[in-house]
Amino acid sequence: MAFKVDIEELPKSVIIALAEDVFATCPAGQVCDEGKQQAKERALSAIKEHGMVHFYRSAVETWGESADEALVSELEARNAAELKEIEAKIADAKENLGDVEVREGHLEKAHFLARIGDKDAALEEYDETLKNCKTSLPQKLDVEFSKMRIAMATSDSPLLEQCIVKAKEYLDMGGDWERRNRLKVYEAISLAINREFKQAAEMMLSAISTFTCTELFEYEEFIFYTIVLSMVSLDRAALGAKILKAPEVLAVYDKKPFLKEIVTSLYDCNYREFFEALIEVAGQIQANMYLSKHFKYFMREIRVVAYSQFLEPYMSVTLESMAHEFGISVDLLDREISHYISAGRLNAKINKVEGAIETHRPNQKDAQYQKAIKTGDHLLNSIQKLARVIDY
Repeated sequence: MAFKVDIEELPKSVIIALAEDVFATCPAGQVCDEGKQQAKERALSAIKEHGMVHFYRSAVETWGESADEALVSELEARNAAELKEIEAKIADAKENLGDVEVREGHLEKAHFLARIGDKDAALEEYDETLKNCKTSLPQKLDVEFSKMRIAMATSDSPLLEQCIVKAKEYLDMGGDWERRNRLKVYEAISLAINREFKQAAEMMLSAISTFTCTELFEYEEFIFYTIVLSMVSLDRAALGAKILKAPEVLAVYDKKPFLKEIVTSLYDCNYREFFEALIEVAGQIQANMYLSKHFKYFMREIRVVAYSQFLEPYMSVTLESMAHEFGISVDLLDREISHYISAGRLNAKINKVEGAIETHRPNQKDAQYQKAIKTGDHLLNSIQKLARVIDY
């Protein structure tokens, strides 16, 4: 289980939950028809409950439908009344109360605008809170986390990166342990969105025993991200030590369908079972709001990992025997291995006469020698340039 800290767990962010449901209804979500309908029903229910009129307008565009103007009018009326109450509180706080109450009023307004999907107004109000109200360092960090969730819900990667940079600046001033660990998860998601899987995996692994980001996803989902990202980033030994032997992972990783099978089969070199589990896990990746756009890249990378691991102990192996181990046709294996060899991803060549794959391992001493030569050439060039400047 995740290490528990003495803080109150945050509920799942309504805008993150809505964004996930709306994504599940679009073609890129790759969800079955029944799942799409359930996601749409959840999205409409949340929109009506929380007055999310701006999100509604965006959602109906995704669904290829016209907006229900009666519903829009109803939500706008409710939102106008709620906003009027909040602004009255702020005015009263400015006139009769203190800075704390003024700040809380502005935060309430910013949270309200974020909830209904008025992105620009919400960001402006959050910035206004930081500028004009006395705000402590933890509160400033919480504002940045709120802005990050807006960025994640609206797929605004530049805004997410900008907020992470700002949060790091606050943490350098002395932020607390709990928020420092929460930021690791937000940053890991940002890295994954930008296809920096290795750094994202490292960030996830560093937060595996201190996870508290329940406002983004449950711990089981966090383990899903950690395993998927680690499988294309870690070697077999590291995968065994950091994933298969981690008690936090062992406690929950079999709660996600086929997650246990895919990681154990890869580690145990059971490649036929691995490819079967990969088909199922691939569907989960396609349905994921953050990872789906990297689906093809992930599938290429994970197959390279499996093929490289299989070929490592062999000098030569027949295509037929390797295809049998993976449970695929010889023609498919031939095409894939040829592609990875030509792309420089596998140190091997295919002997068509023998119907075999011959591996090539770079000589370590030769590699070190070539590196020393290149380093020496670079140093000499730098010295020559410096000498010309001095002579001049």
